[in-house]
Amino acid sequence: MINVSKYFDICHVTATPLVRVTPTANPTEAAQTGCQTTPGGRAYGYLPGAPLTTTLAPPDLPGQRLVISGTVYASDCITPLPNVLVEVWHTDSTGRYDRSEPFILRAQMYTNSNGRHEFTTTRPGHYQSGDITRPAHIHYRVSQQGSEPLATRLLFADDPHLTGISENSRLVTSLSERTKPGGPIFYGTFDLILPAVPPAPTPEILTDEDL
Repeated sequence: MINVSKYFDICHVTATPLVRVTPTANPTEAAQTGCQTTPGGRAYGYLPGAPLTTTLAPPDLPGQRLVISGTVYASDCITPLPNVLVEVWHTDSTGRYDRSEPFILRAQMYTNSNGRHEFTTTRPGHYQSGDITRPAHIHYRVSQQGSEPLATRLLFADDPHLTGISENSRLVTSLSERTKPGGPIFYGTFDLILPAVPPAPTPEILTDEDL
């Protein structure tokens, strides 16, 4: 006589979970072009301790209103990096840096789960450096945990002082104007590519019930 219970114990097969890797996000148009690390530079005028905010300029500060947004990518120009510290600072419309606490026109923020960040401010002014008028710019200091910070800067395509000055085109953004009840606001995009190895995608464990 066949021992049925023993037979089923032998034939029972435990389901092996399957692993599905979540694909990375698609890159933006800006990040697809060239796929090179964002050029670095000096963190001129940097001061630690800027407020954790996405609003750099108080409402009554004179100047052209700006909204700058972007995504921080790993070195593959595809994988967005969350929780990266982005520090930004720039001059006021007269070309002066604020160096007194509590700071204005200085801020720090973290990228969200999609690697994105956005801040509002006023357009920086020009200042003299010897015989040269420096083009208006916004300084960036971007820090991923465990890596050296990347210092760079954002410039504006319509700035007349870009003429005759060697500037990397990947640091230049074009602005678009939108009319708002409080006046015009100019929008720009500035993506950053860090020399960081893309983190491994988080695997999703599947069982037979998920199939």
